[in-house]
Amino acid sequence: MSPGVNEQKLLAKREVLLQRLRKEMPGWKVSLLAWLAGKARKGQNTRELVKSSLIRIFVPFRKIILKSAKLLLEKQLLKEDIDIFFLLDSELDRIDIDTAPLRYIQDRKLEYLKNRDIYLPNVITDLNLLAGKGQYEPSPDIKELKGLAVSMGKVTGTAKVIISSGDIGRLLPGDILVTDHTDPGWTPVFVTISALVTNTGGLLSHASIVAREYGLPAVVNVLNATKIIKDGDKLEVDGNTGIIRIL
Repeated sequence: MSPGVNEQKLLAKREVLLQRLRKEMPGWKVSLLAWLAGKARKGQNTRELVKSSLIRIFVPFRKIILKSAKLLLEKQLLKEDIDIFFLLDSELDRIDIDTAPLRYIQDRKLEYLKNRDIYLPNVITDLNLLAGKGQYEPSPDIKELKGLAVSMGKVTGTAKVIISSGDIGRLLPGDILVTDHTDPGWTPVFVTISALVTNTGGLLSHASIVAREYGLPAVVNVLNATKIIKDGDKLEVDGNTGIIRIL
């Protein structure tokens, strides 16, 4: 398979850097650096393979659990199938003889939703945040965000803010995906989108690696991107500088 446009740019940039290093550094240091870079690339691929393999292992277990949920739905013990994931293993094992744990599901779901929406800064100085207080409310005046540029390119398009992989069907061709993070289950959406913005991540995160493979501009580690950017916003995503503008 021939390399994509973005990969060709990265290879050309790497070659220019190596030529510059050969002029400024002893040959043995350049050779050592090239060897370490090769090891890093191999490690990066292995890391992604491990994550993909884990997802493949989890899928059959999830199917088994959801089959159990279907039986509980038929007995009207659950309101929806995903409620089963709010039960402990020990509770699920004895559900036929003791349905008492079912009353905990709603409280656990509410606690999950509360914790999911807690805003945590990079450094925690206020313990009230851990008690579910101090949720972040973005200013409506914010029009520019800064993150880590991880895949080159510049795109203007319509934002789609999607938190759950179950909602990826809302994406239309050319949309800019704004989400918290991605994992191997999100990979098919990279064929559809024109750019990617995430709340978290680094150069070796799943979102960054796959965006580079598909040649999509991407900016990660954009604090509160999913709260500040709204569905339908017109965005300019600059994968060269890491700057995102709400137009």
